[in-house]
Amino acid sequence: TMTVLRKKTVFMFGGHADTHCSQELFMLDLLTFKWSKPLVGGAHPPPTSGHMAAGIGETTLAIFGGYCHSRSGTQFWNSLHIFS
Repeated sequence: TMTVLRKKTVFMFGGHADTHCSQELFMLDLLTFKWSKPLVGGAHPPPTSGHMAAGIGETTLAIFGGYCHSRSGTQFWNSLHIFS
């Protein structure tokens, strides 16, 4: 998913490619058009796609749910993760 915060930063989280899901979080500065990988503490969301993400206020990103297909089957998530 891609979510805009403060009208100047885009956050991109997760996704699915071939046989694996991602749990990476990237940040695009819309003023400089430079990508970076923010330092995040605490529990990370599992590798996922099909999740929902939303900006809350000026500085908070919420990621909910999702699923991941793998060779061993599909896992569905019912969790909420907050980045601020």
